[in-house]
Amino acid sequence: MLKLTLKFPKKDENGNVLIGKGGMPTFEKKTYANAFFGMGAYKRTLEIQQTVEDVMDGELTDEYLQYICEMYNHQFTIQDLYEGLPLDEFFKVFQGTVNTVINKTFGLDKNSDAELGNEKKTEKK
Repeated sequence: MLKLTLKFPKKDENGNVLIGKGGMPTFEKKTYANAFFGMGAYKRTLEIQQTVEDVMDGELTDEYLQYICEMYNHQFTIQDLYEGLPLDEFFKVFQGTVNTVINKTFGLDKNSDAELGNEKKTEKK
């Protein structure tokens, strides 16, 4: 299963970003998931993997974001990803999406579900 959490700045009724404590914007989180992938997902993943070796540019970034949207059955848009996906999570989300589809294709998905875009917190003892 794919699971992705995006963070969006909270806005007032006029579209202004709400500022919280410390002068920082406040955010709302939205979580999206997909547990089913048809054969089209595998075919699309093979296509996208072929482009990974190409030089990264703006056009390919849009294609990678479009791929992520497709694998989540268009529950969100490319613009949602540009606004809500932290920059340092992009490659983790992209690679995790590719890996999840490939693992499901070959029946290797028992413990390979990707939870993406979520900050990992470790407990201190």
